[in-house]
Amino acid sequence: MTTKQDFLNAAAVELSNPQYGKIAALYQAQDPFVVAQIGAMAQMLELYSTQQDIAETEVFLKAREATILADATLKGILPLANSAQVQALVTNPTNNSITLAYGRRLLDDKGRVWRVAATLVIAANSTGIALLNQNELRVINHTIANNQPFYSIALVSNDEGLYLENIRIKDTIGSTDNLYRYAPEFMNVLDGERVYHLETNESRQIIIRLGAQDGTSLVYGFQPPINTVISIELTETSGKLDIATGASFSLEYSNNINEDSLKIVCTAINALGSNPLSLETLSLLSKYNALYDHNAVYLSDFDYLVRRYHGDRVNFLAIWNEQIEEQVRGANVANINKLFIAVQAKNSLEQANIEAEIHTLVQRADNSYKRAIIGVNPQPYPLTITASVAAIHDSVQVEQQIKDTLLAIYGIGQLKVSQGLKNNFNRQEIYQTLKRAIPAFQDALSDFSVNIGALPDPILPEHYFYLHPTTNFTVTVSQINEAGGGLWN
Repeated sequence: MTTKQDFLNAAAVELSNPQYGKIAALYQAQDPFVVAQIGAMAQMLELYSTQQDIAETEVFLKAREATILADATLKGILPLANSAQVQALVTNPTNNSITLAYGRRLLDDKGRVWRVAATLVIAANSTGIALLNQNELRVINHTIANNQPFYSIALVSNDEGLYLENIRIKDTIGSTDNLYRYAPEFMNVLDGERVYHLETNESRQIIIRLGAQDGTSLVYGFQPPINTVISIELTETSGKLDIATGASFSLEYSNNINEDSLKIVCTAINALGSNPLSLETLSLLSKYNALYDHNAVYLSDFDYLVRRYHGDRVNFLAIWNEQIEEQVRGANVANINKLFIAVQAKNSLEQANIEAEIHTLVQRADNSYKRAIIGVNPQPYPLTITASVAAIHDSVQVEQQIKDTLLAIYGIGQLKVSQGLKNNFNRQEIYQTLKRAIPAFQDALSDFSVNIGALPDPILPEHYFYLHPTTNFTVTVSQINEAGGGLWN
């Protein structure tokens, strides 16, 4: 990469030419008007040089945000969120029964909207358990403007910063509600069947794509005629929340005086919700084969399938087949045509839900496999860093910088160590990371070594290796006497 200073040096050499006369004199005198312009151009050229260097490597590894988002767009990874779900104890102290109907809106102590997931009737002077989802509905009515195959409707983002969770589409042709089915890439669609496909772009805006009909030569579902009113019902959520048991709820509005007496308190958390996949997770998914999709047979590589839905909700994930299983634990007829799944949720409250959702995902992708959940076996990784730095550097500070740098990448819960069945601790990568991140290692005098201790034998697929701040992770930094071995030392 060509740095800003390199460009400034080149500019200084060029301005030493006598033909520039007065401008050269002003630059040598460091006139702010001249220096500011040249400095700004040098800074912009350095940024452009950085982009060029990244572009040279992106054939193999996508690094720029725009490229990562473009890859996610190509793979059809949608920016969808999951809503939080809780169980709430509803106390009715009145002498009349009260009904909380499906979809009834409640508010928590932070003003977020929750909706009743199943109708609940609370008898007089009694209690009941309500299931609440943190989401709300927004309805958009769109009129088909032209007779265009694969007609597209771009969804406008929510003004309140909510994320999309689900879509329900219908029209009222024939005075009846005609629902549209979600059919990714219009696969297995019948002639005239009302379906839709979802797309996204680099701005993560969601686009609805309707079907196309052209006589008998081209049939992809149903193409709505001009002036058809399409009703789009959006379920939107705040995503990941920090709610805890004991939180209170109140009805957004009351139908009668009895409802004002209800006491609603959270007693259990089924799911904390999740935001759309982070850029870091999308970067990881960009390394997978572009031909994967969520309806494919994965040839036992189901890691991508699970991560595109739960990548930000797990500390560790490993999925393997009978061949890998029998390499470490021996042959067993019970392993035939079975997938083994080891997963650790970021929040233990969601462990059971995530395991159930993974079962559903794998079953939907390929229902020929049996499945078994294997407990994750956490293993603090044995790593020793020994460094020597110039006397000008504070050895204690450098030691802490090394720990902070590596724990931020390889610590528990970090994406880098979340993939099972691979060596996530590449020694060369650790060298490059420390050399780039630690200022004390920038000079020619300082040096360091990376040593890996004894690992379990055998290494099992469910082993979750990560750096622990105090266990098996040692950093030692000493100072170098820069004066050499002369008489005065």
